Amino acid sequence: VFLNHRGKDVKNTLASNLYYRLRHLGLRVFFDKEEMQKGSRIDFVIENVIKATPLHIAIFSAGYAESEWCMDELLLMIESGSIIIAVYYNLNPAEMWSNPVDGTNGVYAEALRLLEEEKAFDPQNHQERPRYKSSTIEKWKTALMEVTGREGFKLDTYDGNEGKLLDMIVQEVVKYKSIGRRGKKIVKNNVRRTSKQSSCLTQIN
Repeated sequence: VFLNHRGKDVKNTLASNLYYRLRHLGLRVFFDKEEMQKGSRIDFVIENVIKATPLHIAIFSAGYAESEWCMDELLLMIESGSIIIAVYYNLNPAEMWSNPVDGTNGVYAEALRLLEEEKAFDPQNHQERPRYKSSTIEKWKTALMEVTGREGFKLDTYDGNEGKLLDMIVQEVVKYKSIGRRGKKIVKNNVRRTSKQSSCLTQIN
């Protein structure tokens, strides 16, 4: 199992607790805080782990889309064709892309906008240039929308009870642990799927 997450608040709470629960069940879990060896090339190690892992858990928090690292991992997770379980931690999926109250940018739309505006100094031309290519921003956006466009496990569903959320995620992992590589899947909890969601999931699969 590969845990994809952002921020110390997530790492030290849900991600850490999930890591130890799954390890207790005898599963091999990659959680960078515990699994990285000193001196490892983190990009090389993580890329190979993602490719070889049959089950991924993406924990989406408010600051997730501020991290190019997390979104690059998400791209690799999708490309691997393995199962992805989406978890929304202290985040309302409805507010990711637009504010339902005033229509302004949601937290993820705003994060991507700021990344698109970032500049880096080009030593060859001696001037500033965009830090990220537009094509890269678009790939991140597509990956985020692909995985977050349907229901996952939401902390709000359990009235903020992190222990209950943890139990439900573990149950889902146990259910899928023997599936292995059988094509890309986005796992969702038992929420009625709309016709639009069904169409999207069919296209993804």
